[in-house]
Amino acid sequence: MSPGESWAQAQPLRQLFDQLSDAVLLLDAQARISFANIAALRSLSCEAGMPVDQLRATLGNAAVDWVRARVASHVLGRATSHGQPGTPDVELKDGRRVNLAWMPMDAVHSILRLQFVAAARNVAMPSVVPRAVPAAAAAELVRVLWRSPFPATLQDASFRIVDVNQAYLDFTGFARDKLIGIDPIEIRRLILANVPDDDYIGIRAHWSTK
Repeated sequence: MSPGESWAQAQPLRQLFDQLSDAVLLLDAQARISFANIAALRSLSCEAGMPVDQLRATLGNAAVDWVRARVASHVLGRATSHGQPGTPDVELKDGRRVNLAWMPMDAVHSILRLQFVAAARNVAMPSVVPRAVPAAAAAELVRVLWRSPFPATLQDASFRIVDVNQAYLDFTGFARDKLIGIDPIEIRRLILANVPDDDYIGIRAHWSTK
């Protein structure tokens, strides 16, 4: 990222978004789409410059009103920096269900992420073929991500945390020394009491097969 360039303008970060299967929209202070990643372009039929209001037919009025309220709060300086809760799952017209999550990027821009959580009525989930990224560009992607407002962890082969970025500390509220060496799934045990062992084992077994 070049000096004076905001996170919202960073080309490496946009390249990273294009690798994701989740739809990602970068919104400006007027809740207009400044950038849409490949998954968003394919699943939402949106484009840069489009007001988020034009997604009402796709996402529904309640979801769009929620997004606009978050953006307005951010512009007024009332939104917190991390961990904004999503709305209830939204069912699209084709039967797919998505969960919405929002977070600020800089003083003007914010990110809306749409995570596809289920495919109803045997509707195929959208797929994204990642673009090949040269080694030098990949290193820049990692550097930008580590310094960005997005929570990120570095984990070993056993899923234990080796390091976390500042955004992850802000998101979880834990000190770095409390996180190093644990499996991120175990953070639930630090927050919630009496989490059954089989709950943890089942979640880790699921992700270990991915």
